[in-house]
Amino acid sequence: MLAAAQKSRDFYVTQGDRGYASRQDVYVYEENEAGWPAAVRSKKTPAVADAPLNWQHIVGREKGPLCKVAPQDVPELQELIDLIYKDPELGLVLNGLASKTDDDQVRRSLVSFDTLHKVGALLSRAAALGDLGDENLGRIYDQIEPGLLAKELRGDLLFPIALHRVEADGIVEVAQGITIEPLSSQTQIARAVSHGADVNAYLVAAATHAIVLHDRSFDNSEGALVRQIRMHYAPPGLDQADLVCEAISIATGFDVGYAQVCIRPDGWADDDWVMDLPPISRAATVERYPLSLNDRGWLKEQKVIDGKSLELLPDIFAALTTTDRRAQLASRRLAQTARRTNADDILIDACIGIEALLGEQHSELMHRMGIRAATALSARGWEPSLTYEVLTTVYGYRSKIVHGAVPKKPTISVNGKEYGPGATAVDLLRELLRAHLTSTPPWTPTSLDEELFATLANRDLGSAPEVESAPGTDSDG
Repeated sequence: MLAAAQKSRDFYVTQGDRGYASRQDVYVYEENEAGWPAAVRSKKTPAVADAPLNWQHIVGREKGPLCKVAPQDVPELQELIDLIYKDPELGLVLNGLASKTDDDQVRRSLVSFDTLHKVGALLSRAAALGDLGDENLGRIYDQIEPGLLAKELRGDLLFPIALHRVEADGIVEVAQGITIEPLSSQTQIARAVSHGADVNAYLVAAATHAIVLHDRSFDNSEGALVRQIRMHYAPPGLDQADLVCEAISIATGFDVGYAQVCIRPDGWADDDWVMDLPPISRAATVERYPLSLNDRGWLKEQKVIDGKSLELLPDIFAALTTTDRRAQLASRRLAQTARRTNADDILIDACIGIEALLGEQHSELMHRMGIRAATALSARGWEPSLTYEVLTTVYGYRSKIVHGAVPKKPTISVNGKEYGPGATAVDLLRELLRAHLTSTPPWTPTSLDEELFATLANRDLGSAPEVESAPGTDSDG
């Protein structure tokens, strides 16, 4: 690849009048009227005559208005394409899509396009840095190669804090290997996303600081493309970033979250550099922030994470990581209330959190619910004792989860078969709803109790023995 890049550069330089030359897009750091960063990838200034050459257009498969260097001009380009095409293992990590097709023509086309794109990226990066010399090309290649071929990569994970300024001049240490850092204008441009992303691009941009998880490892054994796809759908580090946000929320009293996950590579890079900016890898956009920010929150001033709260943060975070599961559950439920749109859901989340912190298991409530369920479903042919057992077992699992315990046997036995408690709870709820909606009139908890008591009163007890009057009553009454 390095040789192909060098020879492509040499061929281009030795040509005469080449006509129009494609130039790299130029991106600038901007802030909106509310003072929030507003760098968006799809918003760029027109390429100017002295902008660096865009080698990803100049190097291509066939000569044309943009393409000035093709494999027929530079044998090293064709040799590189053939090398990757003929080596299935190399082809797998360099182009995962090409390895998945049985169509030889399609595979060759994909390998050719992707290989030339990578050579162009190497040269474009060198042009942006203002040095197309062999030594600089070698330094850039030394970053590209591990990004493509290393089995494991290392770097820092960045979670820009959405629409909350941080009252700190420098880096805030939350715990060992976890900090809150200001985002430089260069990093802001490098991490910018385009309109059409999963989250509004201006909301993603509107962050002044980021939670940073330092020195993390990333699986790259199947190549950069597979790594990038996996990170898009399953971004790393979310649990710890969420915990930091929960700690901030507890310390400040307001909701905090993030809309993006980025990687700051350590000694490697992908081939999607932006100009001469740091090699920030945009892993994913995510909706892990208060949904109220979607209401054009980037056009409004928001609350500030003040210095006093930052002082409390390390102790609160440490306590959250060591406390029992009940308190951790309560903390998660608190965070979830900010991501709900339904008032009932918010109430339920909050109540579950309160019960997790303060509640105890109410066996008498479980008993009453079990009796009512047995009464309601008996008309549908359910064995009352089985209904009682299923409901109380399901509620028992729910209580254990709410109170932070891990059920030892996460299954429920029904007529000799084992079922998961979640699926059982859903089926039980469905049956209860069906019984409720098909009864005339629909029953209520009170009417179920009355039905049960009426059934007991109408039992044929035969010759019941005489019962002495209770103390303080009239025996004739």
